Amino acid sequence: VTAATLGDEDSLPELWMLSGQTWGAPIPLPLGGRVLAMSSGPYGILVVGANAKGTRARAQFMSHDGQTSVYAAGVTDKSPLHAALAGMNRPSWAAGEGFVLRLERGLVVVEDVEAKDRPVAMGFDPVGLPWLVTTSRVLRRHAGESNPVWRSYYERESNEPPLVGIAFLGDGVRVMDARGGGVRITPRDVGGWRSTSLVLEAR
Repeated sequence: VTAATLGDEDSLPELWMLSGQTWGAPIPLPLGGRVLAMSSGPYGILVVGANAKGTRARAQFMSHDGQTSVYAAGVTDKSPLHAALAGMNRPSWAAGEGFVLRLERGLVVVEDVEAKDRPVAMGFDPVGLPWLVTTSRVLRRHAGESNPVWRSYYERESNEPPLVGIAFLGDGVRVMDARGGGVRITPRDVGGWRSTSLVLEAR
């Protein structure tokens, strides 16, 4: 993604996609601001960020057939979105400081999250559940209650380097920090991760 042209009010951020060995024509993104995160899924691409001043959230979903939906109600009154996760089914998620939004065909729902700092990454584990990494916490979405909540699985001290990324393996989660270190997390249902990984490898 390239930014809008500085000083040009009519300029839009542009999405570039590689097709084979050549780049296709750029696709304008009517986000109404700056792109801070992007995620591609089976139904399309979720793009999130902030307005030009960096004070309010922006989000749009572009399907693979080129149709674009810009989210306004429930989004533009929030602070900027720093992480995105396009759903494997229809719902997608986007995270800002202290909140997560579930985005689904024009519907925007705020979900509770046990973290207040800046999001840095999101991803799906091998059994299809979404995770969120902030600069100091690792959280997983739990939907078995009346209201879904993102619960902390790990938290680090304020004097430790910030977390920056996440990876999912058959034996658990690897979370990386800014100094090349990190932590390993083994969820209780990791046995299901292993069986899912074996099925994926067989295919």
